[in-house]
Amino acid sequence: MSNPKEKWPLTRAVEVEWMDHCSHGRWVTPSEQPTGMAKCRTIGYVVQDGKTTLTLAQSQSCYTGHCADTIVIGKKLITRRRRIG
Repeated sequence: MSNPKEKWPLTRAVEVEWMDHCSHGRWVTPSEQPTGMAKCRTIGYVVQDGKTTLTLAQSQSCYTGHCADTIVIGKKLITRRRRIG
């Protein structure tokens, strides 16, 4: 049940597929090195849709207007984008 005083700060939700860089956090042989990028999928609320980056938040509060768990994705890495809300 909605409270009439609730105001969600972010109203546009999207699903994006994007390519992420890969790395190892340990010593490995040259043959064990990653040779490609990782395909990722993220769903979130649009915080900022800039010229070169898209910032998404996983969570938001209707009482404080704050958002949490944000990620900034370079637009050149996005392979698919779909509005879901």
